[in-house]
Amino acid sequence: VMDQYLGGDPIAFTTDITSFDGTRISVNYFPKIGLTAGQTAPTILNGPSLATRGYTDPTQLTTVLGLVPGLATLRPEYNVVTWDPRGEFASGGRMHLDSELFEARDVSAIISWVSQQAGTAFDPGTTGRTNPLVGMVGGSYGGGIQLSSAGIDTRIDAIVPGIAWNSLTGALYPQNSFKTSWASLLLLALVVQESRLDPEIYAGIITGAITGFLTGGQQDFLQRNSPATVVGNITAPTLFMQGTVDTLFPLQQAMLNHVLAGEAGTMPLEKGVDA
Repeated sequence: VMDQYLGGDPIAFTTDITSFDGTRISVNYFPKIGLTAGQTAPTILNGPSLATRGYTDPTQLTTVLGLVPGLATLRPEYNVVTWDPRGEFASGGRMHLDSELFEARDVSAIISWVSQQAGTAFDPGTTGRTNPLVGMVGGSYGGGIQLSSAGIDTRIDAIVPGIAWNSLTGALYPQNSFKTSWASLLLLALVVQESRLDPEIYAGIITGAITGFLTGGQQDFLQRNSPATVVGNITAPTLFMQGTVDTLFPLQQAMLNHVLAGEAGTMPLEKGVDA
């Protein structure tokens, strides 16, 4: 992997990497504009929104309706990595909704892979090629993955989660009232793109849409796959970007994350979920 450039200047390419459980994750690598052999740059991981491929358009200025910088905006200063999340498009496995047990560990595998690339800059004061200088951006699904990932991997130096959530139970099932329209639209997008989902996701949406009710097990599944489980571990500098009129992930979700971030062991997760 170290000799990706065959002795020349860095080039953009797509490859597969192997995650913790053998799942293949499709990754796109874009070197900083003007980076030459022997030079290094920090790396930005730009996660896509739900039912969206890893971004590959080098002329794209923004993504997620202008909320997130695109490749053309980031590459003058950074190497950029994008990827197809687990269960979507060219990546294998099943989607688990940005779980710290699955998608976040995929990101950790990507970071380990980044540390092997010749153009990667590393954290000052560290030795060896294990702790790359890396940040993350992304909105919606690409925001949630930042929280789950930074909650389990201290190598991430900064994150900017846009319109992310704290608790899927709180976001989709507030006060025991299922958001049928939103959930149906999200499921439709995933079905159209032939995404491969954990069966619990299908069951929960169908049950909620038909009855307006989620079983205790379905609520536990949503909570288990929410950033609330690990957001209290985050120590990386974090900029939350949230809308005041967002009816899916309202401002309160960012406020809960803000309260919990960096407060590991000082506040029970139940308080963050039920606040």
